[in-house]
Amino acid sequence: MNRKLVSLLMIFVLVLAVAGCTPKQTPKEMLEEATMNSLEITSAEQDMNMHFGVDLGENPDPMVEMFASMVKDVNVNFHAKSIIEDKPQIALTGSAALSGMTYNVELYMNDSEIIMKIPMMEQYIVQEIETESGESMTLTKEQSIEINKKFNDIMLAKITDEELTLEENATVSVNGEDVKVSNISLSFDDVRSKELVKDFITTMLTDESLREIMITSQKNQLAMAGIEMTDEEIVAEIDTMSTEFEAAWTEAVSYFAVDRFDMTFSIDKDKQIVATAVGLDMTVTEPESATEIKVTMDVESTSYNINAVTDLAIPEMTEENSITAEELNSGMY
Repeated sequence: MNRKLVSLLMIFVLVLAVAGCTPKQTPKEMLEEATMNSLEITSAEQDMNMHFGVDLGENPDPMVEMFASMVKDVNVNFHAKSIIEDKPQIALTGSAALSGMTYNVELYMNDSEIIMKIPMMEQYIVQEIETESGESMTLTKEQSIEINKKFNDIMLAKITDEELTLEENATVSVNGEDVKVSNISLSFDDVRSKELVKDFITTMLTDESLREIMITSQKNQLAMAGIEMTDEEIVAEIDTMSTEFEAAWTEAVSYFAVDRFDMTFSIDKDKQIVATAVGLDMTVTEPESATEIKVTMDVESTSYNINAVTDLAIPEMTEENSITAEELNSGMY
């Protein structure tokens, strides 16, 4: 009996030792797992709040002064529900507050249409998203995953564990409820921020798989507008864009400086990113007048009901409450 008891105790101790020796994830590994999990989300709700500001300083041009007063303090809020199937579906409502006025917007997307409600328009604007051959002008789920994965890989490749700040047992408010999370924060300086943006754009223009997505998407969008282009013509345009970007980027980076670029990802117990916060400050120098323009942007978003949204509320379109994009463009309203 004693031998059996000793054996059981030894097994128990061994199990505890193995569990205790299991390597703990580093902050970067936690972030990598959470970003990969985000690619597999099939539905969710999201709230976003953004503050955007532009300070043009003292400028004698009255038109510039008027523009500066409009964009000095802009607040944007939206709530969205999405179901991410082969063709993503979205229901979004939001508002933008600037110059003492609030402007409301609505955006919906189903299998065949994009529906928009914009300020100053009584009717919904309806845009078909399928060509006559049944091709969609929007990205499929697989295409979106591929793009997002490429960009996640670029960002994660530029950071190390030493640059990440981990705050465990933190709390974040999500949809009115306190959620326990681990916060992972990082910052990019001016040089690395510019490298990140350049890598994003260069990858989009040169990566073969992403170019294929761009070609297909561009062809379908042009087809919706009644314009036909061959793959070769679109490839030539992308090649031209790539060459011109390389030349323009060297000049462009000399006119702006990234003063602050911070990101915080809040990861819950299910290894999902349930909240993000991004802060960006830039100083842009206008080359002709050497005027310095200060740009500030702070964005906070939360995600909830992950993989639990089953339906979307999309308003029914009628002849009275809607107009097609073609009719709007031709002035038939």
